[in-house]
Amino acid sequence: MSEVFLMSSKFPLKFLNDIKQQLMEQGLTCEVLHTPQRALMKVKHCFGLKYKRLPQFRKTRKGPFKINPESHSITFNNQRMKLGNKEFELLLFLIANKGKIINRNSILENVWGPNSNPFSNTVDVHIAKIRKKINTNKKTYLKTIHGAGYLFEY
Repeated sequence: MSEVFLMSSKFPLKFLNDIKQQLMEQGLTCEVLHTPQRALMKVKHCFGLKYKRLPQFRKTRKGPFKINPESHSITFNNQRMKLGNKEFELLLFLIANKGKIINRNSILENVWGPNSNPFSNTVDVHIAKIRKKINTNKKTYLKTIHGAGYLFEY
């Protein structure tokens, strides 16, 4: 069965919904995509592109980080860090990809999931929050590689 997707910035939503109704009366499956983000998500779904899951850790030590997934906490240099949910997930993702340059889209798909807005600055905001908590005068754990992404090292 064929599926029809309608999206346009030139036509009002009412017009697209009218076309959708006419196509559905002819027996076609039809969907109106309201935003570019929704269209991108639909394209990924059609091609079977799925985001990777966050790494699964047991209680473990990775460099100066002690991870305890049961209590949803990370200890850094023997001090428990106060992290929000996404900060915790992002830091886990960075730790799991130590030494690799990770681009923003990879972070968005793996930490925020397939419904994330690729035009959002949420990655930058969360990276800045984590930097404030882990980078010290002596050691920079999280670096920006301009034009490529982020590099996490310990």
